[in-house]
Amino acid sequence: MKNKFFQRIAATVVFAVMIMLLLAGCGRLLKTSDGGRTWTYLEPRRDPAADSGHPTIELEFTPEPVEELPTGKPETGWKEAESVNLTEKIGEGQVHVRLYVEAGNSDTFLQGEVRAILETDAGTFDLGVVSYYGLHSTDIRYRDVNGDGRNELVITGGMGAAYGERKIIGYDPAKKRWVKLLTMGTPYDADIDGDGRDDVVAVSGGSLPGYVWIYRWNKDHFEKADVAASTGNTYAYVNRLDGKVWIEAGKWIAGKPSEPHYFQYRDGKLVEIPKPPIPQSR
Repeated sequence: MKNKFFQRIAATVVFAVMIMLLLAGCGRLLKTSDGGRTWTYLEPRRDPAADSGHPTIELEFTPEPVEELPTGKPETGWKEAESVNLTEKIGEGQVHVRLYVEAGNSDTFLQGEVRAILETDAGTFDLGVVSYYGLHSTDIRYRDVNGDGRNELVITGGMGAAYGERKIIGYDPAKKRWVKLLTMGTPYDADIDGDGRDDVVAVSGGSLPGYVWIYRWNKDHFEKADVAASTGNTYAYVNRLDGKVWIEAGKWIAGKPSEPHYFQYRDGKLVEIPKPPIPQSR
C-alpha cells in the first residue's frame, strides 16, 4: 500500500511539472519598467538591424537527425488503453495513435509504461515508450511545429521525476513516409523571440546545473543550440515574468549560479540586455 501511495504522489508531481512547463506564457516582448527602475526590453521586429548597439552572440546550431519510423505492432502481454483519432489533421488517410499498457497493470492511469503505435493507411509504426507514469502524464496533440504549413504529431510524456520527453512526428509527402523529426527533453512552450509563435525549447526541469536548448527548423530538419555552451557558460535558465521571456546564462560555481548575463533570442542570436527584474522562483 505504501508503494502505491508513493507512486501516486510521484506521478502527480511529474504531471504538475509538465503542465506548468506546457502552459508557460507566450507574451510579446515590450519596453517596461519595474518599481520605478526602467530597463530596456527589445521590441518584436523583423529587421536584424533594430538591435544594433546591443552585444550579440551567434548561437552554434547542430543538425538533429531525421529518422524514418520503424514498423511495429503491439507486443504480447500489452493491452490497448486509449485511441486518439487524428484523421484529416495530419498526414494522409486514416491516422490513429493507440496507447498500450502492460496487461497486468492495475492502475494504468497513474503508473507503468505506456507505449504508442501509429496506425495509418501506409502501415503501423512503433513510437516506443512515451511515458513511464501511466496515461495520466501522456499528452497527444497536433500542431504545425516547424512552420511548414502541415501539422505534426506531438507526444509528450513523463519519463522521470522532473523530466518529460517530447517526440515530434511528421509526414513526408514527397517520399510518402512517416518520420521522427525530433526527440527532445522537457519542453518549455513559450514564444521566446516575440514573433507570436511558440518556439521549440528544452530545459533541464529539476536537474542542476540548468540548461536551455533552442531548436530551429532548417529546410527539412531541426537544429539545436546549447545556450550555455554557445555563450561560454556552464548553466542557463529561461525566465518569465508578466508574459515576458528572457534567458539567463552564467557560471555554475560551488553548486550555485554565478556571473549571470541576460539575453533575448533573435534570429539565431542572443542579444544581451540589462538585468531584468528577476522572479522570486524559477
